[in-house]
Amino acid sequence: MIRAEGIQFSYGRAPAIDGLSLSIRRGEFVGIVGPNGSGKSTLLRLLLGLLQPAKGEVRLEDRPMGEWRTRDVARTVALVPQSTEVTFEFTVGEVVLLGRAPHLWGMGFEGEEDLRIARESLEQVDALSLASRPITAISGGERQRAFIARALAQKTPALLLDEPTAHLDLRHQIEIYEMLRRKNRDDGVTIVLVSHDLNLPGRFCERIVALKEGRVAADGPPAEVITEAEIARIFGANVRVIQDGGPIVVPRTSEEES
Repeated sequence: MIRAEGIQFSYGRAPAIDGLSLSIRRGEFVGIVGPNGSGKSTLLRLLLGLLQPAKGEVRLEDRPMGEWRTRDVARTVALVPQSTEVTFEFTVGEVVLLGRAPHLWGMGFEGEEDLRIARESLEQVDALSLASRPITAISGGERQRAFIARALAQKTPALLLDEPTAHLDLRHQIEIYEMLRRKNRDDGVTIVLVSHDLNLPGRFCERIVALKEGRVAADGPPAEVITEAEIARIFGANVRVIQDGGPIVVPRTSEEES
């Protein structure tokens, strides 16, 4: 579905992504984790073509990203960014309808099918009651769910999400991951998400890719990547990992260490 081959990208002198290669197969549910500054968000933007690598190549469905038209990319991959600025007084419903834009031509307006899809997308993230409210007048967690609904409304075969559960309470974090798993299993949607958290990706994702200093430090099933030794090596953190239907990371206190 998506392949990066030896890509490199820098914001300054030090590379943010340093010779990284990664393949995402169609229908996978992949979590990308790593310390702050390891290149997670940059990698996501490179995979979508929002950034251009200085070296290497990104291919979408085995075609170089440079050969794709923007509209066609938007029909193939939807993005939930880490943060989005909204300066207009759009309602939540109007924001979600923007996800239908890649499927409209010229000055076309949304039809009944587009309205149905937008409503369905809002329902999937428990945000239908917010549809008529201004996007600028809701909480950060509510806004996050609205942007997830916008991505769902694009009806793409792949979803890229950058910290999708940021600002969400525990209930909605779990509900979003469960919804994504249903999309993956029932509809075959390829899902790639970035997360600072390890426990939810470890529970729901089938594959974990850990980055460190712009490179892939570990790649495999959650039980193989989220281990005490790997977390110490990649994050420099002293933790306990409990295997209970998926790895659960528990920090060691200073009392335990002594």
